[in-house]
Amino acid sequence: MKTAFLKKSINGLALVAAIFLSMTVSCQKQETDLVSPSSERNFSTWAEVFESYWRAMNYNYVFWDIDETDWDEVYETYYPRFEALGTYSMSTFEEAGALFDELSANLVDHHYTFMLKSTEYNYYVQPSGKEIATRDYYHERMDLQQLVDNAHAGIGSGRVVSFEGAVSEVNGSDMFAMSYLIDDVAYIYFSNFYWTYLMLYSADLENDPLYKVYENFFNLIDNTPGLKGVIIDVRNNGGGYINDAYYFYSKMMGESVQPMWTRTKNGLGRYDYGPWVPYIVDPAADSRNLQVPIVQIVDLYSVSMSEMSSLIVKELHNGVVVGERTYGGLGTLMGDFDYSYAGEVENASYWIYTTTTMSKDLHGNRLEGVGVIPDIEVLFDEAAFMSGNDVQLEAALDYIESAMR
Repeated sequence: MKTAFLKKSINGLALVAAIFLSMTVSCQKQETDLVSPSSERNFSTWAEVFESYWRAMNYNYVFWDIDETDWDEVYETYYPRFEALGTYSMSTFEEAGALFDELSANLVDHHYTFMLKSTEYNYYVQPSGKEIATRDYYHERMDLQQLVDNAHAGIGSGRVVSFEGAVSEVNGSDMFAMSYLIDDVAYIYFSNFYWTYLMLYSADLENDPLYKVYENFFNLIDNTPGLKGVIIDVRNNGGGYINDAYYFYSKMMGESVQPMWTRTKNGLGRYDYGPWVPYIVDPAADSRNLQVPIVQIVDLYSVSMSEMSSLIVKELHNGVVVGERTYGGLGTLMGDFDYSYAGEVENASYWIYTTTTMSKDLHGNRLEGVGVIPDIEVLFDEAAFMSGNDVQLEAALDYIESAMR
């Protein structure tokens, strides 16, 4: 019988929300006109909407040095097609949406999301979803209810002890987490990196059900005689707060690590970048300085902070990443930009969500659109998983067992 534990599915990409974009630009091949993102832009034709969008991406998109999309050719090709749609109208809304979908199909940013909005309905575009569907190991998202049921089967057999689990709303989205001891290994799963928000804004942290999962995990690390290792499961994890590196990983580290370099745009030019800056994670003051293996499990749907944290684990002397190549959205985000235009439908607008920094690993690899390559590849086996055999989890346990010999 299914365990009635998860109340809602957790499938969205939940990411940092803050203020992004300090500028957009007026006319192509004319003087620069900086506009506050809060300013209302009044557009009456689809050509004007396209021009606004094209310029916003031209000056703010951070991946032009690696993205194979010819953005000038996009302008030359698509401006006439939008112009042919004429005045903004709901009768041509679907056609315009299809054009935005088509022109952005090969953008490398795997956070990129576009929404053409109206008061009637929205047209949603996310090219990365189409890209991952072409991978030879593509599969549907892991069933989180089955993950819980597999753990409860372990409780029934006596293999799993000290189970703690919860699903709760954090910052407007559901987060699911569970922790337990299996084969003398402390295990934790969480669907989002929302520990930062929980720690800073929970009204009653000590009694928060998600915090109890977090606390249980570290209690297992601290109080398990003969602890063999830890497993951090971030499969199907949509990302979240980069400060979770401090609230979570730093509490297990014995030394500082640099998992990657980052840089941002620093000018209006398409290739105006700031310097590559080291991203360094230091141990917490109360770090356990773990010497047992630290294993992170990832899958196709591990994205954003799930991937950046995997690079942290890779750089630990006792860290290993197990699973399959991840989603490929490694940039950090500071928000989105949203413009309104006047037409037949009041307050219609477009919305763009795009990465604000790019990153590369210590070997110089740009992983955007590619993903993190696990140290030990184990592909997700859905049939086995649904029957109670989680091959990726078992591979992580096998690695820890072999490393402790």
